Amino acid sequence: TDADHLRMKAATDFVTRIYEETSYGRVSLSYEFLPKQYWITMSKTAAQYRLPENIPQYNKTFLVEDAFALADAAINFGSYDGIALTTGYATRISGGQGFPGVSFQTKDGIAKGVSLELGNSSGNALVMAHELGHSLFGLEDLYVFLNPSRPSVPDPVPAGSWDMMSDSARGFFGWSKFLNGWLDGQQVRCLNNQSVSVHYLESLEISNKEPKLLLINLQEGVTIGIEFRQHPNYFVRGVLVYKVDSRINHGDGPITAQTELLAEGKSLDIDGWRISAVTEGVDGMLVKVEKIG
Repeated sequence: TDADHLRMKAATDFVTRIYEETSYGRVSLSYEFLPKQYWITMSKTAAQYRLPENIPQYNKTFLVEDAFALADAAINFGSYDGIALTTGYATRISGGQGFPGVSFQTKDGIAKGVSLELGNSSGNALVMAHELGHSLFGLEDLYVFLNPSRPSVPDPVPAGSWDMMSDSARGFFGWSKFLNGWLDGQQVRCLNNQSVSVHYLESLEISNKEPKLLLINLQEGVTIGIEFRQHPNYFVRGVLVYKVDSRINHGDGPITAQTELLAEGKSLDIDGWRISAVTEGVDGMLVKVEKIG
């Protein structure tokens, strides 16, 4: 409906701002909405697609393939960096899915960077931004898939609310930004055999060129990340400490973060290291790291 179109326009405007801010202006999104005559009615009902069941991690590739098969041949999907498919708003179904690294054959061109939003997730800016993290930037889910076939993990959201791929955040861990090239080499410090050192970390939300991310490599594939957060949505400014373990499967929680930020004068011991928030400044924090084990 026209109401869905307005809802989507507001959501995409918000997503555009989120990515511009969190990438420090390195990502510029421009959405194009196809005219109403190109909107399609699917060949099956939602029930036939099993959508009302809201099955966790239900692969909806077939739904995307059906949509492209029904799409008008005049649409050159291959001319876009990404394609977002969305249903009208509905309360009985929900969910989204990004398809990183997957290409779909269409009547005119290969569609890449595809994401899908359904039902009450349609027009939800945070869901759209999350799925875009998959489809365009190749980022993985940081929450635990609640599926019997997965190992039992005590905390369903081990990365907390600090990253868009975890739980409704408007930004990303410094680690995710580094992977995408939004932080350059001079903004990332990596410890190399120092037993004690002090570092100034500028707020992750500021677009200046000061160091923003401190990394301690524990072993191959396992790294501690340290950054300073001061987003207005956070009640306390402080140092965020988290551990990235690339040996943990997608869907089993590869990043584990502390729940609370370290305020000035506070410290945290993790994997033989003590992380201390020494002195808070206007836009950052002096952080001391020392090996204790």
